[in-house]
Amino acid sequence: MIRRIYFRVVGIMIVLMTVIGLCISSCSKDDLSKQLQSLDGTDGTEEGSESVFDVSIEEYNGETADDASADIVGSDEDFYWEVNTFTSTVDITYNGTTATVVSNDDDILYDVSGAHVTVDMQTNSVKNVEIIVSGKSDDGSLKIYGEKKFKLTLDGVDLTSSSGPAINSQCKKRIFVHLAEGTTNRLTDAATYSDDSYYLNGATADDEDRKGCFFSEGNLVFSGTGVLVVQGNQKHGGHSRTGI
Repeated sequence: MIRRIYFRVVGIMIVLMTVIGLCISSCSKDDLSKQLQSLDGTDGTEEGSESVFDVSIEEYNGETADDASADIVGSDEDFYWEVNTFTSTVDITYNGTTATVVSNDDDILYDVSGAHVTVDMQTNSVKNVEIIVSGKSDDGSLKIYGEKKFKLTLDGVDLTSSSGPAINSQCKKRIFVHLAEGTTNRLTDAATYSDDSYYLNGATADDEDRKGCFFSEGNLVFSGTGVLVVQGNQKHGGHSRTGI
């Protein structure tokens, strides 16, 4: 079931770019200056004055989509997790400053440092994996390495990282992000990023991108009737290198 995802900030930028584009094509230089001044609330007399925009986001009010019954399951394996098979599982349960990891596949490696968990499916090239995440931590994170598409089920997780993204996937393949029915999942990243607790094959922070609270090198495909609340403190709330 494919859910529709909307990003309010992107919409604002599209509107601004449209206004500016129209002005450039149809206005004189003076008219353009007036238009831009009306957007930023300045009179243009002070050189280098900073534009001020309201970028505040309303607190989540508990509202959910009312069109779930209209969702369909297609046959394309790249868009519907339901037509894929996930035989290997990794269950991660957060509990305060600790985390428990249980897997049915010994080829899946993992590292746990406090409540900061790294799952490594890349070393042994494991495929058909579902990672299931639940529990709460105010100082935890999930980092994922892989080279095959996988399913990530958020089953009532509340995760706040003090050092970087709450979820950081370094896998360039798509992730089927499934929000379990009846759950509310909350992700919060750090305001300032520091080094991760684990890097694969001698990598460093300079070798890996981390551009949001929920970061992925691959596509993010969302499904499910659960709720996902993302708070981006460092920069983006959600960021994919290839698409959402």
